[in-house]
Amino acid sequence: MNKQNTERTAEVSQIASLIRAKAQKHPEVIDIVVALIDKVSQSSKPEIEALGKQLEQHKGDYPAIMKLLNIQPSPQH
Repeated sequence: MNKQNTERTAEVSQIASLIRAKAQKHPEVIDIVVALIDKVSQSSKPEIEALGKQLEQHKGDYPAIMKLLNIQPSPQH
């Protein structure tokens, strides 16, 4: 692997570790991550930037974030 790929792999691994740690206390984080991946894959750059700004306003407020992403909480949350 070249240096850029190695750095990217390390970055993705670090993000995955953060998600796992956060999900232990807040299981809804997994639903949020999945919804964000779906949303980003279907959106334009301006739409993604606008969503990012909205999400920043609700940092840590998982019910508000889930509402923004149209996620229905599962019974385990």
